[in-house]
Amino acid sequence: MLGDGVNDVPVLAAADISVAMGSATDLAKTSADAVLLSNRLDALVQAFSLARRTRRVIIENLLWAGLYNGLMLPFAALGWITPVWAAVGMSISSLTVVLNALRLTRMPRPADSADAPETRPLPA
Repeated sequence: MLGDGVNDVPVLAAADISVAMGSATDLAKTSADAVLLSNRLDALVQAFSLARRTRRVIIENLLWAGLYNGLMLPFAALGWITPVWAAVGMSISSLTVVLNALRLTRMPRPADSADAPETRPLPA
C-alpha cells in the first residue's frame, strides 16, 4: 500500500508492506514500513530494483562462501593446507564477498537517459 494522508493510516498499518510518500503526514509516516524521501513514484521503482539486486548479491555471496569453505575444509582437515595459507585464503574469500557487496553502491544508468554517465552513486 502506498499512501500519504491521515485517511490512509489504518490501511498502511494493516498492509503487509506499506510505503508513505515524502509529503505524507507524520502519522502516516510512523504507520508505514518505509518512507520515500521524495514525492516521485520512480523512487519506489528504484527501491524495488535495489532490493532485487541486494537479494541476488546476498545469494552470490552465500554461494561463494559456501563453495570456498566446502572445498577448502577437506584440504585443511587433511593437513594439506598450512594454517597460514588457510588464513590467507579466508582473508581473500572475505575480501571477495565484501567487494561483491560493494557493487550495490552503484546504480545502473536509467534506460531513458543516453547522455548520463554509465553509473551514478546512490543517494546517502
